[in-house]
Amino acid sequence: MADANEVEVLVRMPAVLADRLDASRREAADLPSRPEVIRRLIDQAMPDTA
Repeated sequence: MADANEVEVLVRMPAVLADRLDASRREAADLPSRPEVIRRLIDQAMPDTA
């Protein structure tokens, strides 16, 4: 269950992109979920400057 500080975001993407996402997941030692991989990619692309 999400807490009050979380927002649910639905993302649609082409199957080819989802395949790339899954390939990236399989390379990670901890096999993260798709949402976790997306969060990690966003963190890499947009580091928190606060």
